[in-house]
Amino acid sequence: MGAVAAKLDLQSTKAAKGGVDEVLEKTRDRETHAVYAEVSANLVQREPEDVQVRTIFHLLRHPLTAGDPTTKLLALLEQLPGVQTKFGGDLWKAVEWAEAEQKAGRLNGLDLDAPLKIR
Repeated sequence: MGAVAAKLDLQSTKAAKGGVDEVLEKTRDRETHAVYAEVSANLVQREPEDVQVRTIFHLLRHPLTAGDPTTKLLALLEQLPGVQTKFGGDLWKAVEWAEAEQKAGRLNGLDLDAPLKIR
């Protein structure tokens, strides 16, 4: 999925992201949500690192990403250039990393306490 997302031009990426976001908003099926969450994380790979991190954490908040989808999203997070930590599929290690980054003055746009909005 990441390879396909990397080949899309900016306009195609925006169009795909809009469709993916719509599916994520409406689906209540765990498997569908898992696939589209991974696609969503891959579609922002050309965005700045903080946007990628915010996107992944937003996806991790959703209850349908529990289990294997969380592991996959954390693996994508580990691959970002500024991330020097391995989470081993542990969401709380990722939260601790994000909190440490915030204390160091980075990831200021990431709100770890914001309520989840599900329509």
